Amino acid sequence: MEKNKFFKISIILILYSIFYMFNFNAYANTDTKVEDRISQVIQNGTYIISSALDSNMVLDITENATKAGANVEIWTKNNQNNQKFNVTYIGDGYYKLEAANSGKVISAQSANAKNEVNVIQNKDDNNDLHKWFLKDAGNGYYYIICKENSLYLDVYYNLAQPGTNVQLYKFTNGKNQKFKFNKVNVISGTKTIEDGTYTISSGMDFNEVIDVTWRFYIK
Repeated sequence: MEKNKFFKISIILILYSIFYMFNFNAYANTDTKVEDRISQVIQNGTYIISSALDSNMVLDITENATKAGANVEIWTKNNQNNQKFNVTYIGDGYYKLEAANSGKVISAQSANAKNEVNVIQNKDDNNDLHKWFLKDAGNGYYYIICKENSLYLDVYYNLAQPGTNVQLYKFTNGKNQKFKFNKVNVISGTKTIEDGTYTISSGMDFNEVIDVTWRFYIK
């Protein structure tokens, strides 16, 4: 009798220990997720943002436009400023993505939480429409999630073709929702001479100067 009672108590203690360990791990994992949410995963800087569908297809401001309301699409990488974005961390896991050619920020066109909301560039007025959460998608890729409606940046219909529209859509785990931030090394210099008119001579002989031959002069 005593042996059976001891056996039952032992089983209860083992089950209780398993239950406690399971809940502790779940709590620990929750803390990790919260910590990930508020941490900065991408450093501030200028980036070309490529699609997992094709690394040569990148986010692009249509026709290099600088006006508010210009569309966001994917296009073949050409290193122009309408394909470069100044990424700035603003806290709580959110970022602003500013088009280098226009100074406008990438924004949802509306607060609508339905699929296929369009994505544009717009003036920065600190609206949640153009605050983006970056969620790790593995292998160096990120999901880009709009704060306003929790929808994901999405390449229309998985088409890896120049001019394909970029929209917002519910989570699908597709490659068309995964993007890689490729850092651009911005070269900046300092002013070394004052503005003015100069004679430019050779370092080998100061008497040898740059000259425009008369016969090549075009009126």
